[in-house]
Amino acid sequence: MNDIEIFNLNNYVLPEISPQFGKKWTLNGEQNSFFKYIKERFNGSPTNAGIIKAYSKYIYGNGLADLKGNNIHKFISKQDVKLICESYKMYGQFTLQVIWSQGSKLLKQEPQPIQFKYMNTAKIGLSLNTIGEVDGYFYSYDWENTSKYKPKFYPKFDGIYKDNPIEVITFSRTSDEDYFANPDYLSGLQWAHIEEEMSNSAINHILNGFSAGKIINCRGGVPPTEELREEYKNKILKKLTGSSNNNKVIVSFSNGMDSGTDIEVKNIEVGQLDAQLDYFSLEAQKKLFAAHEVVSPILFGDRSGNGLGSGSNSDEMQQALKILYRQSINPMREDILDSLQILFKYTDIPNTELVFDDFEELKVSKNNDIENA
Repeated sequence: MNDIEIFNLNNYVLPEISPQFGKKWTLNGEQNSFFKYIKERFNGSPTNAGIIKAYSKYIYGNGLADLKGNNIHKFISKQDVKLICESYKMYGQFTLQVIWSQGSKLLKQEPQPIQFKYMNTAKIGLSLNTIGEVDGYFYSYDWENTSKYKPKFYPKFDGIYKDNPIEVITFSRTSDEDYFANPDYLSGLQWAHIEEEMSNSAINHILNGFSAGKIINCRGGVPPTEELREEYKNKILKKLTGSSNNNKVIVSFSNGMDSGTDIEVKNIEVGQLDAQLDYFSLEAQKKLFAAHEVVSPILFGDRSGNGLGSGSNSDEMQQALKILYRQSINPMREDILDSLQILFKYTDIPNTELVFDDFEELKVSKNNDIENA
């Protein structure tokens, strides 16, 4: 008889998407886990990351400007605007610190906002009043370790100075969620996770010598106790696979026909693995393009020739770019600009007319449209 060690297969669990209400703060999932999940899918999926980065660049264009000529960058830096664009696309919201001047009673100067600084929205928790409205924010560097990184409270910015030099405000995309807006590509997150696991699988496949796993059969007899079997198994795994063991390994003990210890190692092969990897890789890309409402993949760095504007016709490319701006970029810009316009009303240049400056080639395209109209 054989004594066989069984290994467990991975079990995917969709993260909970709901506010977690606490005594002091409300988080986006347990310990802000949903924000963390979103960022992990950005870090692990090349397609998802590429699309988000491209969208952010399209939104930002040549930068934030004021049509009335005010120096807006004394209030908000170009780097902070870029981070706002990326945060808005990645999380569906962005967070800013509002830094106030102290004013002067002697000079009869009231405190005013003098700077807007980007704040990582994934590290923000909400403070709710007795009727469930947001009245402030908590910031922690790591919500999984609040004993070390104690959350700090900031009042919510509403234009009224509260004797606190720093206030915080979060702006979200249009959403029916009460407290945390989900990203607009929510349905694609699982496919980003699949693409991430595909790359992990490819790395493991290479490290495992292009084998899906191994069976180690020890035919020198079955150890008499469970403790000894576990000890022998660990020694064998350490000897044969090293300390960073990512292999899928089954270890079995059996009574061999001959005396002495005989260890037999067999590879576990998976049929058509390459075809499976190709299928899921292509499917993940297609689903992510769909979730992000990508009109033409080539506008986001895909050169496979799929979709509108595959590169064979410059007119198609121009048409795809116009659809992209009309359908996605301009509505995102409008949300961000409306939010920033609210903040600038409380500064010493309240009458700004904020816009995102377009790329030069897009300006040329728009001018040609006007001339041909």
